[in-house]
Amino acid sequence: MNSIRPSAQAEQPRGLAFFRQALKGLGVCELSVAVTAFFLAVILNFIQISLRYAFEKSIWWSQEISLLLMMIAYFLGISCVFRSRQYIIILMIVERLPQKIQLLCYYFAQLLTIFFCTVILVEGFQIAPERLTTYTVILHFPEFFWTLPLLVASASMILTSLYFSVSIWNESVKNPGFSLSKLEALVLVDKEADQK
Repeated sequence: MNSIRPSAQAEQPRGLAFFRQALKGLGVCELSVAVTAFFLAVILNFIQISLRYAFEKSIWWSQEISLLLMMIAYFLGISCVFRSRQYIIILMIVERLPQKIQLLCYYFAQLLTIFFCTVILVEGFQIAPERLTTYTVILHFPEFFWTLPLLVASASMILTSLYFSVSIWNESVKNPGFSLSKLEALVLVDKEADQK
């Protein structure tokens, strides 16, 4: 990856550069919320376990809050992983394909992601009225609260897929010989991309 130009991020068209910065800001917010939610869930569960075993006491509302915190941490965390491209891919197969086939497979994968996340969003908003009037047993929160992290993560992943699809297309026109992994490295959203 040493052949990648250090100023590649600055060479993006203004709209894509703005989109990248907006996604980066969204990523910082999502990661902060996900880490905070995970930390609070761990602390709450530690307190609950300590109270049960040491004092035979219990926090009656801890299970619902803990579950909500873990839903937030999980779905926003997955969105962050997707944005930073830290998921598992099989490069040894992809890199052997011609660049046009690599790009077609890439666009198809992005299209599937957008389709899947759009289905989740549509279904989530269709069940929202029912979920807003159905309440949890203990704290009587609307059950929609447990659906909301999934909807936010799905919308975020749609935006990320759109950004990478357009950015990869833009870079593939400028760099016709580059492999998919090199093209993607040119348009990364995370802070490590600024250091390349």
